[in-house]
Amino acid sequence: RLPRVVAAGPDAFRELAARMCRVRPPPLSRAALLGALHRMDHEAHGMKIKRVNDAIKECLDRRQDFTPDVLAQAIEGLCGRGVPGEPAPPRQLMRTVIISLRAHPELKRFALKTVLPRLARARVWETSSDLWEGMVLCIKQLAEHRDMPALLSELLRLLPAARLAALIKAVSRVEEPLARLLRGLSDAEMDAALAPVPVAAPVLAAGTGAAAEGGAAAPAEE
Repeated sequence: RLPRVVAAGPDAFRELAARMCRVRPPPLSRAALLGALHRMDHEAHGMKIKRVNDAIKECLDRRQDFTPDVLAQAIEGLCGRGVPGEPAPPRQLMRTVIISLRAHPELKRFALKTVLPRLARARVWETSSDLWEGMVLCIKQLAEHRDMPALLSELLRLLPAARLAALIKAVSRVEEPLARLLRGLSDAEMDAALAPVPVAAPVLAAGTGAAAEGGAAAPAEE
């Protein structure tokens, strides 16, 4: 039923979302609803991706219902655990992350500690340019956050050299923190950081969609 309502347009989905948020117990949790929208195969249901994006945006706009805890639960489920063999995260994921950060700055640490490392471990650049570009945009917006060095330390281990160079080129503010991290490594740690990353078997991206969009995230915390 959900695909039919989404295909019917924003007004129909708005009515469904309002009803689901009122009913107790709801037929589907709010986090599960957001997850289902991201995993929806719009082409199989004969609709444009804009219909799905509009439905996701409607959920994100309902801030009293889709609280930071609900968003974190949904996003974490969509990220997976970042291990080989899992379905790839949906291409709209980083669009949702960026919009969520703009509305709820308290989710920034969650993005740095959970979302971005898991996407890096999942090697999303191999399955979706949208996810990789969304990662870069998110890192750019959060470059001054106090937890950024911890993420960069992990990215040193996870990103291939070409991707790390592309990240530095796109986000010049991470170059100096990365340089400081490299200078502080022992020889053994340097060898480990520069060792080739094992390549997991490629997994098809789940769903289809447009590149991460929806405006810049909120200014990074000092």
